[in-house]
Amino acid sequence: MKKWIPLSMILVISLPMMMMAQRRPGPRPSRHRPPHHKPQPPISHRPPGWGPHRPPYTRPPHFWEGHRYYTYHRYYYHPYRPYVFAPAWQAPPAGALVPSLPQGNTPIQVGDDTYYYFGGVFFLPGQNGYQVVQAPAGAIVYNLPEGCAQIKAGDLTYLQYNGDYYLPVQVDGRPAYEVVNIE
Repeated sequence: MKKWIPLSMILVISLPMMMMAQRRPGPRPSRHRPPHHKPQPPISHRPPGWGPHRPPYTRPPHFWEGHRYYTYHRYYYHPYRPYVFAPAWQAPPAGALVPSLPQGNTPIQVGDDTYYYFGGVFFLPGQNGYQVVQAPAGAIVYNLPEGCAQIKAGDLTYLQYNGDYYLPVQVDGRPAYEVVNIE
């Protein structure tokens, strides 16, 4: 029995040491209450000139380049993408004079004249720029803008855009549109 007493004492003494060894490193958790911080007053920012009917901002401001920006909702980063209210390309009327051609225009040879085509509009070089003209008969284009009206005449289907008529054709195996005069 005397042999068991020293062994049990070793277990009793070593058990707390083993428990301390298994604990995570770092500061010991405090056994007292956390420190009491003074409560911050709620954010209620109302810019000068705002009436009492308009709700105040309740979030802290975002600082950028020395300025405060207040928001009602949480801020998230988003790149600037301007919104354009008008269509990207608005065709000028026939007879208009434009100072330069739009980028992506296509030169088209019809007879001895070189026309420039872009977005359903044909241009001819003029004195102070390029003049918008009616589509020349016989010109072949490979793309038409959206919004073409289909017109049936007998067995043929024509496409009308901007007052000009186009007949769908095949040129070297590619779909194309030939300008036609309909009277």
